[in-house]
Amino acid sequence: MRIHTNLASITAQRNLFAASRRVEGSMGRLASGLRIQRASDDAAGLAVSERMRMRSRSWQQAERNIADGKSLAYFTEGLYAEVGDMVARLRELAMASSNGTLSDADRSSLQAEATQLLEEIDRVAVDAHYNGESGIPVADGSILRVPIQVGIHADDFVYVRLTGMDTTRLGIDTVDVSNAAAAEASLAGIDTATQRVARARGRIGADLSVLESALANASVTKTNLESAVSRIRDVDVAWETAELVRANILQEVSTKVLAQANLQPELALQLLS
Repeated sequence: MRIHTNLASITAQRNLFAASRRVEGSMGRLASGLRIQRASDDAAGLAVSERMRMRSRSWQQAERNIADGKSLAYFTEGLYAEVGDMVARLRELAMASSNGTLSDADRSSLQAEATQLLEEIDRVAVDAHYNGESGIPVADGSILRVPIQVGIHADDFVYVRLTGMDTTRLGIDTVDVSNAAAAEASLAGIDTATQRVARARGRIGADLSVLESALANASVTKTNLESAVSRIRDVDVAWETAELVRANILQEVSTKVLAQANLQPELALQLLS
């Protein structure tokens, strides 16, 4: 029996400290939902999960890039459809002018409308910009493809292909419906323009299909990465709750044992008395 050094109390204090740390750790993990809160919890797991988190965030940005690319494609395809409608109207005017029942005055009205349509096609081709006036010119022919970053590597690009929609590039810079012969001659150029618009819309449709596939791939990859990160970093609530209960019991037992150990030196008084 020793009075100066209470070994039982020291041992109980050490065990109480360890139990208290386990309680604090379990409560912190449950409160944060994370198994790894600092590098000391699992240095290797933290390093691996951080790399995965970086890649997951990169794939998330790729998803946003693809969504922007799809918006560009939808905007462009809608614009080309409007140009196609105007070209179709030009064909209607040419066919109407070819009809022998019209007078010169009637054909003059048709020519006025045709001229307005040609001017409108050129205006749309020059003024159409995606993302504001200083954005991407989608129909003037100055840009023929727009790169869309669809992956996390430097060369992961898909292109949205653009086509010039002005009357010169469509081959209808001159449409004459002022007389029947000229109107019939204009039909060939109008048909060529119709085919060019259709091809342009077809390319946009193909690009949209590729973007859809890229979006699905990015979404699946990001989900898998997030799942892997969760398995490494996130706490297992059921297991951690059981650990907290165990640590609480140990803490309570250690507290009671410490109280008893601190009473041991008083037994010396009984011997002295």
